[in-house]
Amino acid sequence: MVKKMVNKRFLIVWLVIAAAVFVTGTAAFWHWIKQPCVFREDVRGKGIHVEDIKRLEEKEKDGAMGILRIAGWRTEKEQSVFSASTGRKEKAEVIGVYGSMELMEERKGQIGRLGLDVEGKYCVLSEKLARDLFGSTDILGEWVCMGKRKFGVVGVAKKEETILWIPIEEGEVEMLAVEMDSRLRNGAARVREIAANTGQP
Repeated sequence: MVKKMVNKRFLIVWLVIAAAVFVTGTAAFWHWIKQPCVFREDVRGKGIHVEDIKRLEEKEKDGAMGILRIAGWRTEKEQSVFSASTGRKEKAEVIGVYGSMELMEERKGQIGRLGLDVEGKYCVLSEKLARDLFGSTDILGEWVCMGKRKFGVVGVAKKEETILWIPIEEGEVEMLAVEMDSRLRNGAARVREIAANTGQP
């Protein structure tokens, strides 16, 4: 009789533990599935233009496809950039970004805002470019000039290359990033579909 009670208690304890593990595992899996995620695709030579991205954004306003944000970018020719306050000049790789720069890659240690999806003439500098032009990375609100264009600095990215990110409003992009509302949606396939149906997102 005592042995039966011990076995029964042992079974109940194991059932409670198994139920707790199942519930916890299911909740963690569901939480992971429902997290927004970013898919990136190289679209060089596929004719994807900023105008195509804008049409997709307009079409997706109701959220039916699960797209939260979308960005496109391209590497432009190296240009001379100079500081309006120090007069220092450096050659920099220029990357034109439409949409949120935060979708380009995971970055850590940034200063200021990285999203370039704002109206106006704003830019983000790499740490190296900031140090070369200003002698510091504490430069939010400073101004840089590139040719006849002037940009206010809104962020500094932790990069050791000499890079300047600027917003673009037109032209072809080389890379595309789409942030989906859930891992349940096939974001990678959606990005490929956008790339395959240029002009008809």
